[in-house]
Amino acid sequence: MVKTIRKIMPTILLLSVPCLLLLWAGYYYQKPADEQFRNGVMFGIGILSLLFSWFYCVQDASLDRDNDRHMMRFAVFFTGGMGLACALPLFPIQAWPLLVFAVALALFSNVFLGLFAYGIIVMSAVFLTGSSINIFFLYFLCGGAAILLFRNLARSFRPGVPLLTTLLYYLTAETACIILFMPQPLSWELFVLPVMNLFLTGLLLLLLLQYFRYTLKKSGQWECAANAETGTGQAVKAEQPSEPPPDPEAALMAEMELRQKMAAQEEENTYETPPTAQETHITEDVTVRELSIYHNRPVKRRNCNMSFYIENDTETEFLFSLEEIVERIVDEILTSEACPYETHVNILLTDNEGIRRYNREYREIDRPTDVLSFPNLDFAQPADFSVAERNRISSFDPESGALMLGDIIISVDKIKEQADAYGHSQKREFAFLVAHSMLHLCGYDHMEPEESAVMKKKQITALQNIGITRDFQ
Repeated sequence: MVKTIRKIMPTILLLSVPCLLLLWAGYYYQKPADEQFRNGVMFGIGILSLLFSWFYCVQDASLDRDNDRHMMRFAVFFTGGMGLACALPLFPIQAWPLLVFAVALALFSNVFLGLFAYGIIVMSAVFLTGSSINIFFLYFLCGGAAILLFRNLARSFRPGVPLLTTLLYYLTAETACIILFMPQPLSWELFVLPVMNLFLTGLLLLLLLQYFRYTLKKSGQWECAANAETGTGQAVKAEQPSEPPPDPEAALMAEMELRQKMAAQEEENTYETPPTAQETHITEDVTVRELSIYHNRPVKRRNCNMSFYIENDTETEFLFSLEEIVERIVDEILTSEACPYETHVNILLTDNEGIRRYNREYREIDRPTDVLSFPNLDFAQPADFSVAERNRISSFDPESGALMLGDIIISVDKIKEQADAYGHSQKREFAFLVAHSMLHLCGYDHMEPEESAVMKKKQITALQNIGITRDFQ
């Protein structure tokens, strides 16, 4: 019941509440009935278009920072912006607070939806205040510039330059409004209110960014610059000569060597004697039916060459689109390996205890690991997909006709641990594990040095081709 309410509440906030606010404001300010009807129809069309755009962006995986899971925040800020637009005629504050809502709407969706929603709010303010549309057009341009500045905040979260630049744009817009559209002669009193508005706008933006910083810090994806670089660290960096940037491919090779050493050390420290073998013989080619993993969230495909299901049985939420990363990696590897079939892959996200249970049951190793791969095909040679034709019944899905490559299980706890240990983002760690496992599903292994070298090279190439490299700081 609670989950159902959470799903429908954003839609209610986006549909009914803003419409009721606009109707009430039009009646309260005694707007002509024909104008109210005309603007009500246009507003309704805009809201429906906004909802359609939102759901399209979710399916297309183009929302920023995994905001498809946080539609409520977008709805709250949009409704708040409409409430402010309705209250503008009551106060001599012009339209300066709308700038803050423009930034908020973009931070919690993406540039397109932010500008779209902000435009609806600005047009509603024009209708209710009766002011010149030229003035609000300047505010819209100012808000659009702020959206573009703030959407690409760095991982260390340094909002100083975007904040100052935004306030400079706003001051320019305010000055232009006074010079171009004020009927009375210019005087210093006319500039007092814009200066006060400028100060309050900066204060509201800082409060918004502190909230945004809190959400990022809580999720563990970004760090505050004050914590990332202390004054002492900066002084030391200033004294040291600048070093050339590291070679990405060499760094990846070094990282893979480190991963192997750490995995071997962990296994050696954990097991002094081999675990007792179970009575039932466990094979590596365990299918989704044997694993009892049932996925119920289909992902829209951008091409017809592959499909996949992702199930997350934990409460962990990431600030990136899992579907987008999986789609890009799976498509890149299947294309590079010249897979001739439409394929299907299942991915399960669990915690350390969950993956330990699968590891113990199917590999007789009683410890958590980062990723488990269960190929459905018994390859004679890596990427020799002709093996699927020898046993079509078990290789192809009878309903869709897709080649069932196998299953991937990933520990979200290990994603966080290893991202911190190797000094890169959780997004990059997740991409690394999916690429590694996909190569296993295509028949590659790393038991022998020659096999390991081939697999490392292919994994590095795949990550580089899709633009996911290590983020050095």
